[in-house]
Formats: sequence, structure tokens, C-alpha cells
Amino acid sequence: MKNNKISDSFKKYPYGQILKILKNSNRNNFFSLAVRKLIQNNKETDVLLLIASKIDQILEKYRSSYEIFPKVLTSNAAKIIGCNVKAKIFIGSDIDKGKPLKGCMSIINREFSIYITPGGKIEIVRLTVAHEIVHTLFYTEDKRRPGGLPADMDEEILCEYGAGRLILPKEVLIDRVKKSDVSITTKLIMNISKKNQVPIITVCQRLMDPYIDITFNEWEGAILWGLRNKSDEIMPKNIVPKWSVTRSTFIPLKKKCHVSHKGVIYNTFMHSGSFIEDLNTEDVEIGSLQGKYNIETCGFGDIENKTRFLLSIFKPIQKD
Repeated sequence: MKNNKISDSFKKYPYGQILKILKNSNRNNFFSLAVRKLIQNNKETDVLLLIASKIDQILEKYRSSYEIFPKVLTSNAAKIIGCNVKAKIFIGSDIDKGKPLKGCMSIINREFSIYITPGGKIEIVRLTVAHEIVHTLFYTEDKRRPGGLPADMDEEILCEYGAGRLILPKEVLIDRVKKSDVSITTKLIMNISKKNQVPIITVCQRLMDPYIDITFNEWEGAILWGLRNKSDEIMPKNIVPKWSVTRSTFIPLKKKCHVSHKGVIYNTFMHSGSFIEDLNTEDVEIGSLQGKYNIETCGFGDIENKTRFLLSIFKPIQKD
């Protein structure tokens, strides 16, 4: 029976902690059979570094094949490793409650095919295709899965990690940050997302990568806020974290947490107009994120149409 310690941890650990667990674990029995085979076949116990090196190999092939770099076009990257990308609506399993999948990968006549649901935002499509590309790394050369097992949570998080590296390569991220004086800000995150056609959450996850060899000003992480449901009235109890990317703190999502009616997060969220920025130093009590922090915020989207979102990042107060 498979040991689920790491798989279960994905549901409760902050992203920074998840990466630390994966990076430092050399106990292969923690992983699914597919991940164990990947490690054993490459004689590498640091699975993050292994995924990173395989993504870098794809990027090197891409670099030599296309003039457009570093904005990696994932459909072209897929072709390099022998994948066809097609638009088609797939319906999920009972677990997904019959909803269309954003993307999936299948093998037909020993060839990889990646299917994406048409009509999505370009940054989501790019991430989805990249995610499915990384799934192919867990197959043998003859396109077989070890033990025929389906992907599980530890493989999914590694695919998300590898997808981020593929659509936002290391040198691109470092270049963007260096141009901003090595300071993490909401404006920097939004600019990287827009210029590289990468989801905001992916940018935040990449900034947590232990293999980004650049010193950032210390930050605990980011939270994206939005309405719990589009039909909800716009009031503090209905403005909730939609996702979080943190180093070491747990942020409860949706029903268990909402914004305070006082402070820079709520005030910026309620400010009309797109890309409104503000910052303040405040006492914070959001899940296990406790204490005094410098909070930077950037609101975007429309309040009247209830498409308003707000990105907030948290930096601990530097002690003298």
C-alpha cells in the first residue's frame, strides 16, 4: 500500500513547505510508483532538481528550434517532445462532477496527444499544456506508465512545478526581478504575469522556487482575494482568499476565511477602477499568518460586474 504522507501534505502545507519536503526527501517510498521510477531511473533523489533538469533539456531544444525566446509557446514545446496539441472538450470523472477538464493527455497508437478545452485565457491554456507536457516525463520511453497507475497528488504538484519552469524560465524570472531592484512587489508580479502570459499564481510559485539563485527581499507570500460567489453581495464576509502561495503559513480558503472590514485589503478591493495599488503596515490575523506585516495590494477587475480581484503580498517587519 502506498505511503500517502507527502500526497496528503499537499492539502494542508503551504507551497514553500511542499517544495522543501519534495526537495529534501530521499525516501522514495513516500512517492507514487511513477515518481519512484522517475527517481530510480535517473539515480537522483532530489525530485525537484530532476524535474528542473528535464524541463531545461526541453527548453534547450526549444531555444535551438525557434527564434522566439523566452516567451515559450507551449504548443511548439509539445511538438519538440513528440506531442500533438488539439482542442477538444473532455468531461471529467465522478470526482470532477462531470465538469469539462481544462486539459488532459492521452496516448493513441503509442503517441502522446494533449487536449485542451477551447476558448480559455491564453495564460491558462499555456499553463495547462505545459502541465500535461510534464506528465509525459513520468512515462517510459515506450510510452508506458510504471504499474499502469494513474497520476496522484505528488505527481500533480510536480507537474505544476515543472509547468511553471517551462512557461516562465529561470533566466527570464531573474532578469525581470533584477530590473526591479530585487524587490518583490504586486506591480512586479502583475507585470511578469502580463508580459510573459503566465497566471499570477504561477509567478508567485516561481518566486518560491528554491533553485532561483537570487536573493529576494524577504516576503511570506501572496493571497488573491475575490468574491466567494459571483451572486454574493459585495461585503467583507463575502470577500475571501481564492488561492494563496506562502512560505510557511496556512491560509484557509473560501468559507473559513474572509477579509476584515478595516485595512488596506478591503479598502483597495472596494476602490473603483483597475490596477489600484496601495500599501500599509498592519496587524494581520489570516489563518496562521499572524503578526505585523507590510501589506502591498493591487486591485483589478470591475466591482459592478463582480469580477473584482485583489492581489496582496505580505512582508514581515524588518527588526533593527
